[in-house]
Amino acid sequence: MKRLLSLCLVALLSCVAVAGDHAGNGGDNPTWDSGAAWFVGDGPIHYCYQIDPSFGVSEGDVQSAISAAFQTWAAYLQKKQVSYVLGNDTYHFSTDARSLGQCATLSSPGAADLIFNLGTSSAEINKAKALYQNPTSFAYRTSYDPAKGWGGGFIWVASRGGVVGPDILPGFPDWTKPNLLESTLLHELGHVYGCPHRDGTIMDANISLVLEQATTASEPWSWITHVDWSRELTFVPSTASVTLPGILVGPSTAETFRRFSGRAPQGEIGATVNWNESGASSVALSDQIGTATIPFMAGAPIQTSEDLALFKIYVETKATGNVIPIGVTSRSALAEVRFGQVKDPQGNSYMLEFDRNMGAHPMEIRYFANGNLLPLFFADNLQMTHRAAP
Repeated sequence: MKRLLSLCLVALLSCVAVAGDHAGNGGDNPTWDSGAAWFVGDGPIHYCYQIDPSFGVSEGDVQSAISAAFQTWAAYLQKKQVSYVLGNDTYHFSTDARSLGQCATLSSPGAADLIFNLGTSSAEINKAKALYQNPTSFAYRTSYDPAKGWGGGFIWVASRGGVVGPDILPGFPDWTKPNLLESTLLHELGHVYGCPHRDGTIMDANISLVLEQATTASEPWSWITHVDWSRELTFVPSTASVTLPGILVGPSTAETFRRFSGRAPQGEIGATVNWNESGASSVALSDQIGTATIPFMAGAPIQTSEDLALFKIYVETKATGNVIPIGVTSRSALAEVRFGQVKDPQGNSYMLEFDRNMGAHPMEIRYFANGNLLPLFFADNLQMTHRAAP
């Protein structure tokens, strides 16, 4: 006899209670489907938008920001190959987003799967808003059918200057500032796709603080419209090779440059890592005079994991035999540590520690010298290129 099997699938990837789900927002007991993705499968996501006059940007700007946010997630999910296989069934997320225009023009209120409420207010919105403390935005799921893997709900975003408090920037948020609206929608769509908060990524729990800083930045922060910031949201340990720009920081900067180049640095120091899984890797330290290439070797990775659910799916699938409902939560690899060796021009060897996605940087390389662990290379934000003075 065929029965429905309730299945909670969690990525072998990673990522804290989802802001915007209607269940399990701190005050109630979370259910299996709490925080799960809203749209599983190939069907189109029909969406509409409602814009309050106080929101502060044009309809065209809103359309562009929504479209860009959907496109970014579509590219990311494809790049990271986020999908799940159970038996003969494969589960993935819909990225086929189709605009229905303004919600007010729809003949049927239920035609939209997802509504973008931009500065608007209603009894339903106020009820959901009460779950949060002075929110800038949130995603709130109102319905979900696990048999279809399909739900519905809305994303709410505060009006321009609508977030007020003693420690909040006056006039925040200002959606006329470059990238702020797109970044906010990207964050909330992450919740729609089943991602909780993960610092150092678009799903950062302090996204509002990042947006405040971006508001006053001297130049636009284009990197906030990417999913990966200082860390990868979805970590892929099997990357064969990568080249990353970075920085050399700390009081030992000049000492490190001198140790591995044989001379004192002149002017700014730049750093680039060329990492190859097969072995031949190096760090390049450069200044106004030239570049010193430092080969190093790193051993097999030691992976670390956390009990975090990223790209969470809750669906019902048909199965044969005597099947009972189950829920599966995976411990997911979030980072890796390797140990190896690096030599200076005189042939002296130093133990090396190579970290990926461990802390504030996507890649960190340190070496042991005179009883101290000193920085050799820090990859900066994945979307930024910096040079740091010694």
